[in-house]
Amino acid sequence: MRQSIIVFIIIVFNVLASGQDNIFSYQEYIDLVVKNHPMILQAGLLDQKSEAYRLKARGGFDPTLSADYDEKSFSNTNYYRKLDGKLKVPTWYGIDVQAGYERTSGQFLNDENFLPNQGLLSAGISVPIGRGLFFDERRKMVEEAKLIAQENTLKQTEIVNKVMFSANKAYVNWQLNYYNILVTERARDISLQTFQNTRAAFIEGDKTAVDTLEYQLYLDSRTAAILKAEQDYYIATQELNLQLWQEGVIPLELEDDVIPEDIDTDLWLELITTYRLDFENQAAQVTQIQQLDIEGDKLQLDRRLFKENLKPDLDINLNPLLRLDNSNQLLSYTLDDYKVGASFYYPILNRKARGDLKIIDIAQQELQLEQSNLLQNIKLRATALTNNLNSLEDQLTLAEKNEITAARLLEAETIKFNIGESSLFILNIREQSKLNYELKKLKVIKEILYNRAEFMNVLQVY
Repeated sequence: MRQSIIVFIIIVFNVLASGQDNIFSYQEYIDLVVKNHPMILQAGLLDQKSEAYRLKARGGFDPTLSADYDEKSFSNTNYYRKLDGKLKVPTWYGIDVQAGYERTSGQFLNDENFLPNQGLLSAGISVPIGRGLFFDERRKMVEEAKLIAQENTLKQTEIVNKVMFSANKAYVNWQLNYYNILVTERARDISLQTFQNTRAAFIEGDKTAVDTLEYQLYLDSRTAAILKAEQDYYIATQELNLQLWQEGVIPLELEDDVIPEDIDTDLWLELITTYRLDFENQAAQVTQIQQLDIEGDKLQLDRRLFKENLKPDLDINLNPLLRLDNSNQLLSYTLDDYKVGASFYYPILNRKARGDLKIIDIAQQELQLEQSNLLQNIKLRATALTNNLNSLEDQLTLAEKNEITAARLLEAETIKFNIGESSLFILNIREQSKLNYELKKLKVIKEILYNRAEFMNVLQVY
C-alpha cells in the first residue's frame, strides 16, 4: 500500500519574482519521473535478469567432475575397492572431452575390473555422429538466452513508454485544469465588477432592485463554476502526485503553492512532425512487432532442434588408456590400450519429431498472420490520430479567433450597458459566451496535447 506519510517534493523550482508561486515546469517534472518512478527503476532490473538467463544457459557447458567409490570388507577379508573419477568438458560443437582415473583392488574382483596396481588414466572424446552434432538443447538454451535479453530490452522500452504516456497526460491534465480556474476566475471578476456597478446604479436610482437580484444569480453561477474548476484541479493534482516518487519507494506530493508552467501549444510538435512523415516505417519498430519477430526466432530454434530429432542417436566414445609406471611419475601408452563404445537409438516411425515439426510450421504461419494484422492496426491508429490532429489544429485556430471576437463583443456590450442601451440579460450572454470560448480553447488544446501523447505512445517514440 502507498505510504501515508506526506513528503513534500524537494525540487529547485523556478521562481519568477519575489512573492510569486513556484513554477513546476514540464521538464523538471519529467526528469523527476524518469529518474525516480518505481516502474522505470523496475525496468532497469531486466538487464540483471537477462544476465541471469545467459549465466544459466552457459551452465550447460560447465565442466563436470564426478567420482564413484565402492568398497566391500567382510570377516577381515577385502572383497574389493573400486575408485572411478571422471572429468568431462562439453564443447560448443557437441563433442565432449573426457578424462578419467580408475583404480581397483581386492580378492574378489571381477576379471574385467582387474587393473594395474597404480590404476589407469584415460582421456578421450564422445562424439554424437547423428542427433546432436550440429544442434542440441544446450546450444538452444544459449541462443534463447540471447533472445530473452532482446525481449527484456523491448520490455524496458514498453515500460518507459507506458510511464511516460501516463506522466505526460497527468501533467497536461493538471496544467489545463489550473488554467480553467484562471479563466473562470477572470469571468467571475468581470461579473463581480458588473454587479458592483449595477448595485451602485440601483443606489443612485438608475437601476431597479430586480436588476441587482438578477445579476447576483449570474455572479453566484460564476462562483459555482470556480468551485467546480477547483475540485477538478484538486483531482488532477492527486493524479499528478501518483507519478512523483523519491528513489522509487517514497511517494511525493506537491505543495499547495506549486503551479504549472505556461501552456505550450507547440509541446512535442517537432517530434510529432518528424514521425508523422514516416510513421509507416516507425510502426515496424514498435516493440509488439519486434516481439513477434523474436517469437519467430524462438520457433526457428525449436525447428532446428526438432529437425535434429529426426536423426538417429549415434554416439561414439573413444578413450585411450594410459599406464602409470611403478614410480607413479611416467605415463606409458600403446595402441592396444583403449576403451571404445558406441550406442544407437532410433524410433522407426519417429512420429513425435515429425509432429513437432508440423506444429512449428503452423505456429510460424499463425505468427506471420498475427504480425501482419498488428502492423496494420498500428498504422491505422497512427493514421487516425494524424487526421484527428489536423482537425484539432484547425479547431484551435477557429477557437482562438472566436475567443478574440467574443472578447470584443463583451467589451462593446459593457459600454452599451453602462450607458443604458443594453440589458443585464444580453450582457450576461456576452460574458457567458466569452467564458465558453475560452474554455473551449483550453479543451481543444488539451485534446491536441493528448492526441500528440497518444501518437507518441502508439509509435513508442518517447
